[in-house]
Amino acid sequence: MKRKWFAALCLALTLAAAAAAQPYSIRVQNNTNLRATYSLQGRILETARAGTVLHVSGAVGKWLKISRNKRDMWMANWVDYARVDSQPAAAKIDNCCFVDRQCQTDAEWQAGYWAFQNNECAAPAQPPQPASAPASNVSFADVDNCCFLGWPCASDNDWARGYLSYHDDQCRFGGAKVEGSAAFVAMVEEAYALLLSRAPSWFMYVIAELHAIREQPLGERSGIYIDSQTFGKSFDSAHAVTEGDVIGMVGSLVHEACHAHQWHEGQATVGWRNEIRCVQEQLAATEAVDPSNRHSPWLKNLIANIENPEYWWWD
Repeated sequence: MKRKWFAALCLALTLAAAAAAQPYSIRVQNNTNLRATYSLQGRILETARAGTVLHVSGAVGKWLKISRNKRDMWMANWVDYARVDSQPAAAKIDNCCFVDRQCQTDAEWQAGYWAFQNNECAAPAQPPQPASAPASNVSFADVDNCCFLGWPCASDNDWARGYLSYHDDQCRFGGAKVEGSAAFVAMVEEAYALLLSRAPSWFMYVIAELHAIREQPLGERSGIYIDSQTFGKSFDSAHAVTEGDVIGMVGSLVHEACHAHQWHEGQATVGWRNEIRCVQEQLAATEAVDPSNRHSPWLKNLIANIENPEYWWWD
């Protein structure tokens, strides 16, 4: 009984704190979902377009309470936004953030308020925790998501995938489980690293569809197992992996992810009309990673002859 009472008290205090927070305004940097409750499972009430100014009236955990169109909505605080409070008249200044420091997080604004009350604006107090470099409005204590470690996340799905991947220790593999020899795993890791650093949009394209990557014996046919979204790759573990092999893996990851996208779109995944799209995307991704790669001429020739049955490797 006491535990239930204590839990109810904590919830009441949390909601009271949210309601009592000092209102301020923000401008979202990307299209941002506003939900009925502070959860990724909450119903989306509205999507605020990039550049929209929103009024924050409170917070619960990592969620901001948004007062908009005469109703309360909730926005995740990990999305990109900037505080846009205009500087008040001098008589109303009560925070060092208006005087001599750049504040972004609630912790920084709170520290700025108390520093002003203690006449310490000239020596800015440090926020309780340092800001995280990969994302604004986040402290190192909040890093529990691959999106804080370099993933280019924009949508709720990206952030949900980043959270699960972080807890599976799969940030470097885009959330996929990689099975195989040390050489194979290293090649896949390097391919993902190239995609993330040089072609982040293709990186997100791949991780949205490939759930596992598995080394297969040399000579066994490579391809995707649609039902489990697993890419099986024939590989010679005795072979010294070259840069060309890594670029080739980049292209293979994109090609097989393309077939998974086709499947989810209700399209067929075999036949030259379906293969040509995936070869074109394979070419685009490899050239985005390395414009002078040795695979491009071969892929261009394949595209030019894709209607010729002699080129149908899938048949």
